Amino acid sequence: GSGVADIPASSVRADLRRLLVQWAVNHSVLFEETAPGRAELSASSPDELALVAGAEHLGLELLERDLDAGCLVIRDKAAGVTARVEVLEVFPYVSSRKRMTTIARVPPELLESGAPAEGLVCVFTKGADSVVLERLAHPSADPAATEA
Repeated sequence: GSGVADIPASSVRADLRRLLVQWAVNHSVLFEETAPGRAELSASSPDELALVAGAEHLGLELLERDLDAGCLVIRDKAAGVTARVEVLEVFPYVSSRKRMTTIARVPPELLESGAPAEGLVCVFTKGADSVVLERLAHPSADPAATEA
């Protein structure tokens, strides 16, 4: 059959890893100084903060966001590795688009094993399911695409 049981475990691990990297990278969370020498994560929405906190809970911790340099510093807690993610472009969430997209160069240290040594340029999108799901539809699922 064609079900979840037919998907190789390595493929599932790779997909889950990319999802976790998306949570750690595709957001507008900033660090806000709450006291001298103490900073806390600050977000415009609780959903944004929850995704970054979820990534940290599952092993990818946001350590720094450098807006001037266009990069994030993320620590893989399990591997004990800290990596710099280059943010190439951000399309912020706006109510008319109902989604946010970040294009980033993700180093191999944060990707699944076997990733290219130079890392990958990834496009991460999140948003309202009604908007995102219609953009994920397979072209052959569109009746107009099959008409001559």
